[in-house]
Amino acid sequence: MKTPRISIIIITWNSAKKLAKCLQYIENQNYPKTCLEIIVVDGGSNDATFDVVLDFKKKSPDTVLIKTNIIDPEPKRAIGVLKAKCTYICHIDPDNYILDKNWLRNMIDPLERNKSITGSQTLRYTYDKRESLINRYFALFGFNDPVVYYLKKADRISYFERTWLFNKEYLDKGNYFEITLKNNIPTMGCNGVVFRRAHYLKAGIEQSSFFHIDIVQDLVNLGFQKYAIVKNDILHSTGSTFIDSITKRVGYMNLHYYQKRDKRRYLVYNPHSKYDRKNLIKYIIYTITAIQPIYLSIKGFIIIQDIAWFLHLPMCVGFLCAYSMASFNKFQFKT
Repeated sequence: MKTPRISIIIITWNSAKKLAKCLQYIENQNYPKTCLEIIVVDGGSNDATFDVVLDFKKKSPDTVLIKTNIIDPEPKRAIGVLKAKCTYICHIDPDNYILDKNWLRNMIDPLERNKSITGSQTLRYTYDKRESLINRYFALFGFNDPVVYYLKKADRISYFERTWLFNKEYLDKGNYFEITLKNNIPTMGCNGVVFRRAHYLKAGIEQSSFFHIDIVQDLVNLGFQKYAIVKNDILHSTGSTFIDSITKRVGYMNLHYYQKRDKRRYLVYNPHSKYDRKNLIKYIIYTITAIQPIYLSIKGFIIIQDIAWFLHLPMCVGFLCAYSMASFNKFQFKT
């Protein structure tokens, strides 16, 4: 059977060190190099990012470097998608490392088996005890933001969970879960995902209004509702500290929730949704009383003995305070 071609889109900005490692793992994949198109869309790097790409191009001629002055990652993803030519589109960020050499084959296998499946993503983030404390915490719980977990929209599952949780309509297909998305879509769409290009383009890719989660929402609205959650993982080595992770998410909220709200089709938190309001209230109560976050930390620690589990309560408190202050400041500014 002919091996399908895959366009791997990587967005960069001063990402030389991480990009070199990311590309090395791609090179190690048990997949024909002639079937891979690597598209790197840069936002004006002034480090060695370009040198890393050009060096990799010597080994993989189908590598394209697109230079822009755009720092915002989402428009750069759109540029990469519109440049892609292959059967499948794969979003991998510079801090995403695919340790399993058969990762690409496993990700496209569900799509090759079932032509009605639009995309696939990993079930978990890779837990690596050599990673930083904060990275281990994110991997163990399956998110980069605890609020998303309590809204029941996390894109991955934790290591104390064994099955897909966020949508009741799924089938266990052995190596993957086949899910049907309708409402309350998880925050999926990047950090190691593969989409069928023919389906993906149906969303109408525009640089000014592109956001990876919104594209999934657009596709679901168009009837492309079947996805595969593959029972594998991808290492997301954010390099963030406790403070960095909080300030970064607040920055995302200000940019993508407030400034770009009129262009968004998907809201992580929709104030008009009873489902979201109920879950947000639960998160606030759980955080203030502390019992539930501590319980989850103990539950996880029993399975994997790592103190990173116990970051959960401080992270819940930190995000609650940061988001509350950001929302209050925005309200003051508007009034």
